[in-house]
Amino acid sequence: MEKHGVPAIPILSPYLITSAMDAAFELGWKHPRFVSLSEPDALRGEKAVQRILDGQDAISGRPLMESIVAALTKPLTPAEKGTGQLSHPTEPRILPLQGTYDDIQTYFLKHKMTDGLPIVIPTEDRVKAMLAGTGHRPEGIVAASFKMGITENGQREGQNITVEKVAVIGVMAGCKPEYLPVVLALASKGPPYFSSAQSFTGAAIVHGPFANEIGMACGYGCMGPYNHANATIGRAWQLMGRCLCYAIPGVTIMGDWGNNLQYNSLTFAENTANPMLPWEPFHVEKGYRKDASVVSIWEGRGLRQRCGYNLPDFTLKVLDNAEPEGGALVLLTPLSAKMLEEDFGFATREQFRQYIYENSTMTVQEWLDSDQVQTFAIPHLELPPRAPEFEEMQEAIRRRLAMPGDTLIKRFRSPDQINFVIAGEGMIYFVAGGDFQLKSIVEIDPWR
Repeated sequence: MEKHGVPAIPILSPYLITSAMDAAFELGWKHPRFVSLSEPDALRGEKAVQRILDGQDAISGRPLMESIVAALTKPLTPAEKGTGQLSHPTEPRILPLQGTYDDIQTYFLKHKMTDGLPIVIPTEDRVKAMLAGTGHRPEGIVAASFKMGITENGQREGQNITVEKVAVIGVMAGCKPEYLPVVLALASKGPPYFSSAQSFTGAAIVHGPFANEIGMACGYGCMGPYNHANATIGRAWQLMGRCLCYAIPGVTIMGDWGNNLQYNSLTFAENTANPMLPWEPFHVEKGYRKDASVVSIWEGRGLRQRCGYNLPDFTLKVLDNAEPEGGALVLLTPLSAKMLEEDFGFATREQFRQYIYENSTMTVQEWLDSDQVQTFAIPHLELPPRAPEFEEMQEAIRRRLAMPGDTLIKRFRSPDQINFVIAGEGMIYFVAGGDFQLKSIVEIDPWR
């Protein structure tokens, strides 16, 4: 706006002041001029809005409206006029640390380089041994940048993430060298989730023969704390966010609660060998050879479980908490998949996917009440059309806004938003579902 001659000032939530200061620094604005509300204002009622307007600027302590006027009219100081690219000190490749085991653990914890748990100390010898797990050179670039997603634009991000840096994190997490190709494949796509007040987590599911080769669990207890490969690969992915893009709660990570699944990022393998399986594996459905090994990367909040015979109905129920406009992941045991095929007539995944699409419904008012719709969908109407698909989405939103609130509509925009993965050993007919969206699929073999 200021480029067009219109004075402007960022007005913040009080809980975003530190984060905004950090983002401004990264953009070269070392002494920003901000105004802060006294409390969050998003989707608040009339009483709260009036209280905020009558309140004080949380930064200056002055009345809010007085502070806004002053911020817009008071001449900038020389320091506030300063711009330019600011940089952090260059970090040494080798940390010159000495001391006891406890001293070094304390250093990593104090400098926010752990997930709060003890790490395996990444000595040069251990990192060299880890690098034997790949044919890539230590200085090879895995990812040019590494940040917590588009909502953190301008905030701290890692640059030129090398194979060696990823190997260091693999050591810290407790990985074996043979796990490194999966860890590198994950690193090539960035951290496990983006920063949001909604406390997202990532999920990494390995498909194909490599999972069995390194001993990942896909059957009993595959999502529990029992398998070394599952636990340490997922932990390494989480530590990438902590160590490579400076994930600091309240600064660069804004999840109000956080998410317990972030500890190992819900990492497990798909069961592709159980004799009850009626359908082709997930990665084959997505166009990969059966002997290919890939890792699918997901982002969501969590899963809801049901157990019982009526699997089609229970699948609809566990997806009742899936946000509209997004995608969904349905987890089935081998027995559940077999029963869907044999007892309920779903010969293919596609048939079951279409059933869910047609029968997973909500009212227009429920759709409108969703934060995802209020925050992401409706604001798209203010943007200029960018492509035919974007125009179609805008038109679909307008149609829904014109409907009565009690009109039933489909929860998902397309059947393609619904995905299935089979895990567990098949002792019982479980189904779990949640709002995990498929973000990408990465081949593992190129990282050997």
